[in-house]
Amino acid sequence: MNHVTTRFRCEPITSKVHRDWVKSLGCGICRDPSADPHHVTSRGAGGGDETVVNLCRQHHTEFHNTGRWTFQEKYGVDLTAHALQLARRSPDPKIRAAVA
Repeated sequence: MNHVTTRFRCEPITSKVHRDWVKSLGCGICRDPSADPHHVTSRGAGGGDETVVNLCRQHHTEFHNTGRWTFQEKYGVDLTAHALQLARRSPDPKIRAAVA
């Protein structure tokens, strides 16, 4: 994962442009238009916005209640691969550069 390096530590990449664009796509599971950006790699674990996927509130909550692997198996999705696809199509060049 790429990060922006500051003087003494790495900061996760952030992009409101990317998060807003991902949110505008609707839920990646059910296409509900009211999607939330969800970090596949949590921000607490160093995940940046290049790891964001689009989940509605119901699926976002379900993800957190059931866990990543159970959620992915149930819906037949690979959220890491989905986040990568979104990052490669991002309107923000710094997000696209992070996954190049």
